[in-house]
Amino acid sequence: MGKVPVINNYIWEQEKGNMEFVCQSKMGILEKNTRFLPDLLHRLLTDNEFYNSIRNNIKNSAISNGVGQVSDYILKLQ
Repeated sequence: MGKVPVINNYIWEQEKGNMEFVCQSKMGILEKNTRFLPDLLHRLLTDNEFYNSIRNNIKNSAISNGVGQVSDYILKLQ
């Protein structure tokens, strides 16, 4: 969807790998301290270079939503 994920918390172990992938690929931001979220969100909204660098990483990753493909596969099983 091209949105910049800002992760504040995650379900440990279940979502840890997703969080690490997003952060290491520079396709999102982890900020555990809620006191810093307003400043981070302000930066995303006002610092075009910062925002666009993350958006470009998302776009260049070519990740797609597989819901349609999974749904088609399931329907073909019937």
